[in-house]
Amino acid sequence: MQKSVKFSLFLALFLTVLHLAAQVQPVKYVFLFIGDGMALQQRIAAEQFSKATRGKGLIINAMPASGLTTTHSASSSVTDSAASGTAIACGTKTTNGVLGLDVNGKKLESVAEVAFKNGRKVAIISSVPINHATPAAFYAKQSHRSKYYAIGEEAIASNFDYFGGGGFLKSSDNGKTDLYALAAKSGYTVARTIPEARALKTGKGKIISTPYGASLPLAIDKTPEDLRLAFFVKQAIAHLGTEKPFFIMAEGGSIDSCGHANDGASNVRETLEFDDAVAVAYEFYKKHPKDTLIVVTGDHETGGMSLGCEARQQYEGGLVSKTRYSFNVVLAAKQTKSLYGIRKHFEELYAAGKLASWDMAKKEITAVSGLIFSGKSKGKSSTRKLSAKEEKLLKSIFEKEFAKDRKCDKLHRQIVDFVNAKAGIGWTTGSHTGIPLNTTAVGKNMEMFSNMYDNTDIAKRLKLMVK
Repeated sequence: MQKSVKFSLFLALFLTVLHLAAQVQPVKYVFLFIGDGMALQQRIAAEQFSKATRGKGLIINAMPASGLTTTHSASSSVTDSAASGTAIACGTKTTNGVLGLDVNGKKLESVAEVAFKNGRKVAIISSVPINHATPAAFYAKQSHRSKYYAIGEEAIASNFDYFGGGGFLKSSDNGKTDLYALAAKSGYTVARTIPEARALKTGKGKIISTPYGASLPLAIDKTPEDLRLAFFVKQAIAHLGTEKPFFIMAEGGSIDSCGHANDGASNVRETLEFDDAVAVAYEFYKKHPKDTLIVVTGDHETGGMSLGCEARQQYEGGLVSKTRYSFNVVLAAKQTKSLYGIRKHFEELYAAGKLASWDMAKKEITAVSGLIFSGKSKGKSSTRKLSAKEEKLLKSIFEKEFAKDRKCDKLHRQIVDFVNAKAGIGWTTGSHTGIPLNTTAVGKNMEMFSNMYDNTDIAKRLKLMVK
C-alpha cells in the first residue's frame, strides 16, 4: 500500500511537471531581479516613500502577476543568502551557507548555466561583491559561501558575457594570481574605475565592469559621480544586444545590509534604487513586449521590518519615547546619511575640531537626521521634534563618547533609532526572518509567477523558458 501511494504521488508530480512544461514557452529576453532582504514590508515602505517624495509608486509593485514565495532552506526555516540563492538559481533546496550543491554535495545547474549552455548570452550584476552569495549561486559550486577567491575563479571560468556592479571580495589569496589579472588573462575586458566603466565599448567579447572595491556606495550616501545599479543593467543590455536571446540576473544586495543595520531610511532608498534598475529593464520590455519576461523577487526578509509599530525607546531602565499606531515613512526622508555614514561624519567632524560642544553636535544631528531639538516647531515639522527625555539621552551619549576623545560608538545608532521610531518603522531582529516574500512579474509567461509557490519553483520555471 505504501509503495502504491508513493507511486501515485510520483505520477501526480510527473504529470504536473509535464503539464507545466507544455504551458511554458521559451522567452527570448529574460530578466531576474533579486532584492536581497526584500519582502512585502520593504516594498510597501518604499512604495509610500516614493509616492510622497517622487510622486509615483514602484514599478516592481505595479507588475500584473504577483505571488507569495516561501524561502526556507534544507537546514532551517530561516534561510541565508547562499541557500536561498541556490534555490532561486538552481531549483533545489540546500543547507545554509552552501552554494550550488545539494544537501549531499552534488553539483547543481543554475538557470544561468542552462541559458549559457543553450547559446544565450548571460549577465550577472550585483550592487554588492560579485562573488557574494546571491550572485555566486548562479555560477559557483562551493561548500561554503566564504570561499571568495575560489568563487571568483568560478565566475571567470563560467565565461559568462558580463559581470557588473560590485567588485571581487578578497581578490587575492595567499600569493595566487589576483582575480582581476586572472580575468584579463582569460579574455575579459576589466574596468576597475568609474571612468573606465563609463568608457567601456560594449557589444564584443566578455566584460567585467566593477569600478568599486566591493559594494556600490549606499544610495543615501552616494555622490553625483557614483554609478548606480541601473547603470550596470543598462550597460549589460547594451553589451548583450538583441540579436541573440539572453538571461540577466541583477541583485539589489544592499537592501539586506540596511536591514541588518535596522536603518529604515537607508533601506527604503536602496529599494528605490533597486526599482530604478528594474525600470531600465521595463523600458526594454516595452520595446519587446512579446519576447521579454521580467521577474522580481527577494531571497529572504532581513530585519523583521514592521510598519506602523509601537516603537519604544529605552535607556537605563526608563521609557524615553513611545509611538503608537503611526507610520509616516516620509519622516525618514530627512535622514541624509546612512547609519555608518553618520558615524563616519561625526568622527571626521570631531577629528577636525568641529564638534567641540553639544550645540555644535545638535546642528549636525539635525542636518543628518532631520530631528528637531527644543524650541517651537509647528505643522509637519513637529512630528520630528525630540522630547526633553530624547534630547537628554542624545546629549548624554555625546558627552560620554566625545568629551574623552572617544569614537562614535552609540550616538549614530541612537539617532537612527529615533528616526525609525518617529517614522513608525520597527525591527524585530538584526538578522533574517522566515516570512514569505512577494514575487512579481510582467511579460511573456508572467502568469507562471502568480499564486503561492516555493523559491525553488522560480528556477524550475525559468529553466523551461531559457531553452
